[in-house]
Amino acid sequence: MTKHKKRKYNHQIKYKLKKMKKNNSKVIASENISVFDIADFFIRIASQKMIDDNLSEGITHLKLQKILYFAQAVYLSIYNKALFNEEIQSWQYGPVIKEVYSKYSRKGNSTITTSNFEYKIDDKKIAEFLKSVWELFGKYSAYELINITHNHAPWKESYVKGCKDIIIEKKVLRDYYKGLFDFKSKFNG
Repeated sequence: MTKHKKRKYNHQIKYKLKKMKKNNSKVIASENISVFDIADFFIRIASQKMIDDNLSEGITHLKLQKILYFAQAVYLSIYNKALFNEEIQSWQYGPVIKEVYSKYSRKGNSTITTSNFEYKIDDKKIAEFLKSVWELFGKYSAYELINITHNHAPWKESYVKGCKDIIIEKKVLRDYYKGLFDFKSKFNG
């Protein structure tokens, strides 16, 4: 990623996160939501985007992993609590939720598309939060998201070549992204 692209990316993120914080200032889930419900939510959003010949764009499991990572990271940094309970691990191609990997990895590089998912996210504020995460990160390809995560400390400092079971601690995610986006001065004033 070039310096100019990185600066533009950081500016876009700061703007979108400021908007997310303002629009979702009272989001506090009483219970954590299943990571599979969140995954289904993102799959459905991606499936609704149409490309050539009225085909659904869908989402690869690789991109889904990175979107889930950023949803957790942003939620932790704004609300100081986890969006979902599952742990995020540091793998070769970036952050991975092992349970989601187990469910969708058989798809390989193929896209996951469907309009039949019945996700169970009843909380409208959480749904709006997830839509905002999609608007912010969904425009990037899986490989762009890999490059972004590889340049951020939570993955860089936890990844060990050949190891898949190293957990990226939620506190590390919260502290890094809270610091990266400077929430105290930008959103609490």
